[in-house]
Amino acid sequence: MAFALIDTALFALSGLLIATWLFQKERLVKRVWLGLALGLLLLTWLPSLFAFFIGEGCRYTRSRKKYFLSVFLLGVFCQIVYIIDALVETGDLG
Repeated sequence: MAFALIDTALFALSGLLIATWLFQKERLVKRVWLGLALGLLLLTWLPSLFAFFIGEGCRYTRSRKKYFLSVFLLGVFCQIVYIIDALVETGDLG
């Protein structure tokens, strides 16, 4: 249950940040409402889009084993880049 609350809060926060960036000249109340609505929209649609594209990739690939291996390797690569960027930001890595 705690994970669900944290997950929902992160999507709401991301919606608020995007709305703050998009609607800078609007009043705070309007940005908050738009941000929360955008966060809920992201929470609803992003997992669905991810599942759809993974499903389409499985449908049109010749080898599911190679497909899942390539998706996994892409995830590992992205995680490594993210960790290196975080280390550079904090100054722990040169």
